[in-house]
Amino acid sequence: FCQSDAPTVADIQVNEANVSWFATPTGGTALDVTTALTDATIYYGSIIDSATSCESTTRLAVTVNVITVGTPTTTAATQDFCQSNNPTVADIQVNEAGVSFYTIETDGTPLALTDALANGIYYASLTNGDCESETRLAITVTVSDPSGPTTNDTTQEFCQANAPTVADLQVNESNVVFYSTP
Repeated sequence: FCQSDAPTVADIQVNEANVSWFATPTGGTALDVTTALTDATIYYGSIIDSATSCESTTRLAVTVNVITVGTPTTTAATQDFCQSNNPTVADIQVNEAGVSFYTIETDGTPLALTDALANGIYYASLTNGDCESETRLAITVTVSDPSGPTTNDTTQEFCQANAPTVADLQVNESNVVFYSTP
């Protein structure tokens, strides 16, 4: 069972109806069906005949494993990406493997790792088999897409004698990187 599903005694699967569950192999009081299941515990099932109220002489021992999956971690709860790098969900940094990402804090459908990132909050959940974290890690994503540089002169002329370099190109912004291809 997954801890995130809050399993109870009523969730134990058997082939018969009218089964009562006990914490002991003999005697004791039947457990309420709303009793929360605990990991590595043996529960004992007994059929109660509805007509006679007689209990079966042998109880079925069922070992229950309740899987608890922790919340993933990250080194940065706020992560910045450049639109020009075409960031995807797979680029979100988390410290563990087996993480699913969502755009909502609970429920929902996991995102594909190839989905493009957008500004917003993404929620990370660890998975272990069919079980997921009870709590999702919120990661704020910012995808920056600065506008292209501008210039006052789209056709610039230089004198060879001045040994012009790329740094001599006139642009109106700072931190501009120049490339030889579009």
